[in-house]
Amino acid sequence: MSGAGDGKRTPDRRQAELQRLAPGTGIGARLDRAAWSALSQGAPGTWSWPKALGTVALALALAVVIFVTFYHELAFVIGLGLVYGYLLLRARIVHERYIHREAPR
Repeated sequence: MSGAGDGKRTPDRRQAELQRLAPGTGIGARLDRAAWSALSQGAPGTWSWPKALGTVALALALAVVIFVTFYHELAFVIGLGLVYGYLLLRARIVHERYIHREAPR
């Protein structure tokens, strides 16, 4: 667990945190919030490389299992790797923007 109150967050509170991270209703803001969530990140402003890389590693490990067992298409594994790379980049950029936006001036 990353914090004392993380286990007691309601879905509404989580949605409010994500809205604060990437405000707006456009596709860019939605993609930013989705990338943040897809990489198992916690509250806005707290980036965790172990969580992000662990999530990517788990996804790629599952892709390899799928590849080895029944879907012998290497493009699937490569494509999934590219998508998770893009999500990692997008989530990191939104984190940096959030940090700079929230920093005291």
